[in-house]
Amino acid sequence: MSKVAITPAREYEFEDVGALVVAAYRDLLGNELKETYERELLGVKERAQVCDVLVAKVEGILVGSVTYVGDAHSPMAEGLRNREVGVRMLAVDPKWQHRGVGKSLVSYVIERARREKALSIFLYSLEEMKVAHHLYMNLSFERTPSRDYLMDNGRYLLAFTRYL
Repeated sequence: MSKVAITPAREYEFEDVGALVVAAYRDLLGNELKETYERELLGVKERAQVCDVLVAKVEGILVGSVTYVGDAHSPMAEGLRNREVGVRMLAVDPKWQHRGVGKSLVSYVIERARREKALSIFLYSLEEMKVAHHLYMNLSFERTPSRDYLMDNGRYLLAFTRYL
């Protein structure tokens, strides 16, 4: 596979990024993907106003995305602590999964967090996202059960932390 290029999403890409994220989550969750969360996933323009939405491209083709939450004060901060950055809505186009795109995106986040002198990186993941869990563990994230979150629907979000 050619090199994965990671850049900030541009406004003209927002619609495509949203569609990619929904496709990836729908591929995993099927009918479990609720309409309200789908709308949130499609809201790239709104996310980009308060966070950095990053895209991964291979030879100019959009293949993945992640939202980088820079600090605990962001409206997208989901449980972040002081000097901690967050990962939200990591997604790889289903046709491009298992080719290193997710690893490239998370590795980029780790290096950026180091440059910004963060103490750790935090994220939540649904229980079904086993492939993502494997990726996180391979990149030295640790399960942080004390920070798991019980959602209104009775499902848990599993917490992962990468100490820097």
